[in-house]
Amino acid sequence: LHLSLRRQRQMCIRDRKQILYIKAETKYCDIILENQDSMFSDKSIGEWAEELEERGFFLCHRSYLVNLYHLKKIEDDILLSNGEKIPVSRRLKTKVKEAYREYIRKKVR
Repeated sequence: LHLSLRRQRQMCIRDRKQILYIKAETKYCDIILENQDSMFSDKSIGEWAEELEERGFFLCHRSYLVNLYHLKKIEDDILLSNGEKIPVSRRLKTKVKEAYREYIRKKVR
């Protein structure tokens, strides 16, 4: 799977594994990449969640869509592979854990 993202006036193609998370910023989103670069998207977090929910991403907070590929630990926050912590909604914590277990099950097959 590759995603097409607009970066200023250029179109870039990225493998979804390069995306750490997507963060909502009012009416647009920042897409944070492994190399700490970020890209702008005019899609809403809801649009991204709908597009990526079956591809290993989970909306763990109203402002954060996290790539389960990079998830290392779930406690009060989500710890990502780069050491960054992402907030997780208390009401979604159990669902994040379930989604991660399902992601691992699919990955192992």
